[in-house]
Amino acid sequence: VMMGDLLMTQGDPSTCMFLILTGAFDIFVDFTGSNDLSKAEQVDTAEEGTALGEVGMLTGDRRNAFVKAASICEVLEVTFEAVQSVTVQRPELHQLLSDMVQ
Repeated sequence: VMMGDLLMTQGDPSTCMFLILTGAFDIFVDFTGSNDLSKAEQVDTAEEGTALGEVGMLTGDRRNAFVKAASICEVLEVTFEAVQSVTVQRPELHQLLSDMVQ
């Protein structure tokens, strides 16, 4: 992901999560409800080793923030289907993931 690229857009469907392998992402939220990046405020920065989008992916909620690359980054995309496939084979992981979103 190139510096300045959007990884996630507030209001979009949450169909996957991302693990940051290298780099950092700035997180912005538009509190006006219009899902407009130009009206968004920076609320956090996420660095390597952080998961992004996991709650929305597991709950089906839409993205609640814009996530913009603050540097050149590498991410691992994990789809809902991949997680679902693993939890069918390893039911104990389903509970672990459920605990993450609470």
